[in-house]
Amino acid sequence: MDALMVGWPMRVLAILLFLSSCISTPPVPTESSFTLESADLTIRLLPLSREELKRRHGSNTDRTRNPFIDYPAQLLKKRIVVFETEISTEESEVLFQLDEFHLEIGGVKDEAASLELLMNYWKGYTSQEEAVLMRSLMRKTMLDREFSVSPDRPVKGYLVFAHSFPKEGGQAIISFNVSTPAGDEGVLEQAMEFTKTGGKKEKTGKTGIFSEES
Repeated sequence: MDALMVGWPMRVLAILLFLSSCISTPPVPTESSFTLESADLTIRLLPLSREELKRRHGSNTDRTRNPFIDYPAQLLKKRIVVFETEISTEESEVLFQLDEFHLEIGGVKDEAASLELLMNYWKGYTSQEEAVLMRSLMRKTMLDREFSVSPDRPVKGYLVFAHSFPKEGGQAIISFNVSTPAGDEGVLEQAMEFTKTGGKKEKTGKTGIFSEES
């Protein structure tokens, strides 16, 4: 009995190490970029591949961890999708909140991840030193929870989604609920498609928001 009790923690540790050695691989958009336009508002989305994110921020085999790739808990199946996002306007001031940005892939939908949420996912898989460096990188690169865009103040940063999206991808849609200080509200949407390998086409989409067509 004592031998069994001693061996049990070792088996649990082996299972945990196996799970942490697995990584969740996200599906990839089939288009190389997207431009959403309505009235004087423009949102440009550039999907960042795992290879590009590794080039910019290193891999998880280095001293520091890259929070945007290779999430280790395969059991939770959090697949991280990252868009480099540029938002600008010509006349209006437009207000944004991350929890009102949504991505749906293959029928699975979730809101954009904040810095705090992404750090919480990585909790338990990083050392204290790694966590400090990861948080610093996220602050420099990710969009804030709330922000505004005006003609003299465009915004650029990473828009991150981390959810149990299907690894094979599927039909997708990204949506932005936005508003103005005057109280106008609207939704800007873009259809997409994700697969395991992605593609190299460019796609532009326009939908009405704050415009006469909306």
